[in-house]
Amino acid sequence: MKPPLPNFVPDAGIHAIIENFPRIVLRGAGAIGQDMLDYLLSQGVEKKKIHFWDKNANDIRNISGIPVSAPFPGEFPAQETFIFHCILSLPYNADDYLKQGYAHHMNAQDLFCPYNVGTGKLMRICHPDPRCALVQCPRMMAQAFSYLPCKPNTGASAKTLLADKLTFSINTRCTLKCRHCIHYINHFSPESRIDFPCERILSDVDLACAAHDFIRIGVIQGGEPFLHPDFSRILLRLCSKSNVGMVQIFSNGICRISEENFSALQNERVHVRISSYMGTGVLNQKQEALLEKNLHRLQKAGVSHTLYRVAWNLAPTLRKREYSAEVLQRIKENCPCLPDSRLVVNGIYSPCHYAAYIALHDLGDYAEDKVSLSPELPRETLRRRIVEVNERSYYQSCAHCDFSNEQVLPAEQGVDARYAHIRQMKLHHDVET
Repeated sequence: MKPPLPNFVPDAGIHAIIENFPRIVLRGAGAIGQDMLDYLLSQGVEKKKIHFWDKNANDIRNISGIPVSAPFPGEFPAQETFIFHCILSLPYNADDYLKQGYAHHMNAQDLFCPYNVGTGKLMRICHPDPRCALVQCPRMMAQAFSYLPCKPNTGASAKTLLADKLTFSINTRCTLKCRHCIHYINHFSPESRIDFPCERILSDVDLACAAHDFIRIGVIQGGEPFLHPDFSRILLRLCSKSNVGMVQIFSNGICRISEENFSALQNERVHVRISSYMGTGVLNQKQEALLEKNLHRLQKAGVSHTLYRVAWNLAPTLRKREYSAEVLQRIKENCPCLPDSRLVVNGIYSPCHYAAYIALHDLGDYAEDKVSLSPELPRETLRRRIVEVNERSYYQSCAHCDFSNEQVLPAEQGVDARYAHIRQMKLHHDVET
């Protein structure tokens, strides 16, 4: 069930916000925009005052008799117009409106969002609600600044360290053998398919969270994270961090999940994201049955979860190329993964997911592309090093990245010759050492 819309209107009502404006614009004709339209009409706002702006105006034309225009048309005088930003995929930014001369606007999500960063009780409300975009949630980060003891500062030595997403990889074991896995699980040797030590992971969680002012989403992944024998301890440690907004578990759902793990998953901050490969032909009947069983158990236990299907791109080969510094800089500037691919694994912070797996597969060891999470380091020293590595103009690991937009069948099983050199490089390294 959706939370009531809106939720944070002043006592005087919505008219206290918009009464002096003859034109009310809903920017975005999707779920939030249409909910806002229904709400405004229910509050007696005249239909003739309302307009939609949407980049697809030529295709939509009107919604319930309300005209739809392309954003920022000339016939809307700025002083007579109040704009509600109603777009999930475009984060609200007041400067975007000010640059166009519009000073009167607000994020529509602020009218109904129930999230309070001090409690983290949002998962079971937000995930079923199509009006919420957790990864881009502006309310969470805005509340973080008022909640945190550390306020934003200026100067390189006092920069606030925020992460939209920080992932903790806890093992290299999986129940699938995906041909184009972006963790390259198929190319770990049998003895390298392991669960990282629990105490090391708990220390990583403590150190990484202490170094950051706020982490919007803390992610636990593998491999397959539910295979780790200490999964529940790791999850509860991450959930205990007050400067982590939410915790997501990425799983294929094709594994046995213990009752202890189910108990930990009921924490208010937790959401489980299950990859959906059913109906694609890549799973056998036994695997599909196990997935169905786990989905039923998650539902019955009241665990917040989503079954989602996502497009897969061809994974980079991770072959090293000889590039100039200028080329490496362009690669980083145009990277589609940064900054959301920051990863912590086995005592190492990497600003890029692929940089971490380049090191794990012994394809390169670039000290300047990582930070060791040492308990001996003072918090400010660790914090400064993470800021410095995040802000490097390029990484040596970028020379291994031949990112492709070519799509492949998600979770297709097998070993692809495209990545065969990874295992060969590992074997060569083992011989040398």
